Amino acid sequence: MCVNDVLCQGGRPLLFLDYLAAGRLSAAPIDRLVAGVVEGCQQAGCDLLGGETAEMPGVYSDSGYDLAGFAVGAVERTALLPRTDLMAPGDALLALPAAGLHSNGFSLVRRAVEAAGLDYLKDKAPFQPEAESLGAALLTPTRIYAAPMRVLLSVPGLITGAAHITGGGLPGNVPRCLPDGLVARLDTRSWLNITQPAAATAAWVALVGGVSAEELARTFNLGLGMVLVVPAGRRQEALELAAAHGHELLEVGKLEARGGVDGEGDDVRGSQVVLDGLESQLSAVMAQLTAAGARPAPPPSSARPLMPVGVLISGSGTNLQALLDYCSKPGAAAKIVLVISNKPGVGGLTRAEAAGVPTRVIRHTEFGSREEFDLAIHSTLQAAGVQLVCCAGFMRILSPRFVQLWRGRLLNIHPSLLPLFPGLHVHRQALQAGVRVSGCSVHFIEEEVDAGAILVQRTVPVLAGDTEQQLEERIKTAEHVAYPEALHLVATGAVARGQDGRLLWQESHSAGKQ
Repeated sequence: MCVNDVLCQGGRPLLFLDYLAAGRLSAAPIDRLVAGVVEGCQQAGCDLLGGETAEMPGVYSDSGYDLAGFAVGAVERTALLPRTDLMAPGDALLALPAAGLHSNGFSLVRRAVEAAGLDYLKDKAPFQPEAESLGAALLTPTRIYAAPMRVLLSVPGLITGAAHITGGGLPGNVPRCLPDGLVARLDTRSWLNITQPAAATAAWVALVGGVSAEELARTFNLGLGMVLVVPAGRRQEALELAAAHGHELLEVGKLEARGGVDGEGDDVRGSQVVLDGLESQLSAVMAQLTAAGARPAPPPSSARPLMPVGVLISGSGTNLQALLDYCSKPGAAAKIVLVISNKPGVGGLTRAEAAGVPTRVIRHTEFGSREEFDLAIHSTLQAAGVQLVCCAGFMRILSPRFVQLWRGRLLNIHPSLLPLFPGLHVHRQALQAGVRVSGCSVHFIEEEVDAGAILVQRTVPVLAGDTEQQLEERIKTAEHVAYPEALHLVATGAVARGQDGRLLWQESHSAGKQ
């Protein structure tokens, strides 16, 4: 993908430098990884420089690995793109089709696959039945556009701008190559259909995941991997040149003048990308997918209402942020409706306000007893309609009365693998005990500190020479995964606290309980 970014500047890829890190190099599929990089360099027409290969036990699992890299290219200063000074209303928008999702939007894809109840290996792709499996269809490699771009860029002035469609979709990427005064009007009827693999994939995600057209457009490429700006009088020249060299080039729209400022000084220009016919085209493709056997998402009226959640904090709010991020995603089962802090001016309040969540500060120092303070919080939570309370760095021990009022609806996260190391100075306890793994636990709160039924646990390694701060930071990364997972389990009704204090799992989830 970085080669495609070089091409958008009008450059010629010269070299690629790779970096491979693994928990154990002997367990990583190095031969296949390197072969893939070599094939990519061949498609890009660039050299592969020997990068770094690192074995990093403790950072990665034994079977885990990461592959990264970057490309270097060159372009004459006079040929640098985009040439916004040469663009004008009426210029043609042409596009190189995408092979698939091009490595973007997979969080949304996973949600859709889960909602559809499909298996990546065992099930076929309804949107691409000729593919070996659903997983193979979704992982179609990103297309490298070096060959067609080399042809088109060889003619001076033929291409005045190019946009590589990655994260953010067409609305987020096309404006990168446009001047402020022009709008890209794209006619989705010219390409968005079931025969276009990437477009059909995106439509399937919308169908089974219940994703809106606007969100879809801001997440996926919708079938266009590279959008090009061509002078109006040279549109046919570009189409014929690409065809003569065996490259498919689509005619997808044109540039128009953008609105300006009205008489009252307000900006009325709107978006720089207009997608004509998007709703109708998606509906047509989704109808064809439904006829082919794809199961649409249930209508919103049958969906479980979002559980209103209150969060108690005292500090910077990193776990609060993890919960806010979860609640903002499609498929979330909860909504944070109130954040309460016992301290003013803390970072967690800023995070909540940035997310548009109401906040309250209730200072414990203004009450005569712990129970009076807790009852003030209880009344505030009730007034906000809260049904579930999450303590996220709340540095107060809750009174028995408060715990009784919210029993079974009160969660906490603790930075150890309970029942090991409850209470304070947790990381010091772990290091002094010489344990080789630690982690975090999300649990229901009971009157006894850190003693409730455990919903989710996540582990991290304890490395030789670790300080308390190093271990704390490593565990925080696990906390930011575990807490949203536990919230989802409770909010969806997958698990609850039984009358005996033990976890009560719904039968459909009991096989996967931890």
